[in-house]
Amino acid sequence: MENRDKKSETLSQREKAQRDFLELKKMQRENADKAPKQPYENEIKPVTFKEKLSNFWYHNKVSVIVSAVIIAAVTFICVQCALKPAYDLTIVIYDNRYVSDMYLENMSNYFKEYCDDFNKDGEVNVMIVNCTYEAGKSSAQYQQTVQQKLQSLILTNKTAMVFITSEDGLDYLQGVADDLFFELPGKDLSEDFYEKIETYENLKLPQGLRLYRRNIKGTLIENNETAKKSYEEAGIFMEKIK
Repeated sequence: MENRDKKSETLSQREKAQRDFLELKKMQRENADKAPKQPYENEIKPVTFKEKLSNFWYHNKVSVIVSAVIIAAVTFICVQCALKPAYDLTIVIYDNRYVSDMYLENMSNYFKEYCDDFNKDGEVNVMIVNCTYEAGKSSAQYQQTVQQKLQSLILTNKTAMVFITSEDGLDYLQGVADDLFFELPGKDLSEDFYEKIETYENLKLPQGLRLYRRNIKGTLIENNETAKKSYEEAGIFMEKIK
């Protein structure tokens, strides 16, 4: 009996000690929350501008780098758009005989002599879109890519009203359209054209190329303002070309 009483007393004392300990911890937490936070004893605060800059870079370098990359990309795009010329005329060359891209600048400069400053920006710029391939040599995939590019251009580009092509190209393009695609008969490109364009001895232009104006009468774009304006400008250009 005496042993049980002692055991019970021991348990009571242990429980009391545990309650006292928990109460003490609670009081310590409450006091810690109320007490003002003190800086670390060994904390070194940046004082000079160089130290502050170094500290800022250490904590924010990732966000700074990402921001700089985004700003640089946006700036590059804006500059490219600002430097891109506004074209007065778009000419598409399509043929199953390849025309080197090296001649596109020569063609642009040649046709500028017969083109007006339609957009009134103080300069004349002519865009040449190359849709040519070499039949029998170009891969089937490349030919398909060229023809898809051409068809997309016909469907979506309402400023491309002048085309350069041959008899074979004419047959193909007339087959693409539901109606007469070009206003016939078109105009032959003169010897003067070949002499001024062919500046590379080993790169010959296809012979028999002709200029055509696209026909928009009776088409879905007949009443489109951009298409009508480009169609009229193409007519002025065609009248001046030799």
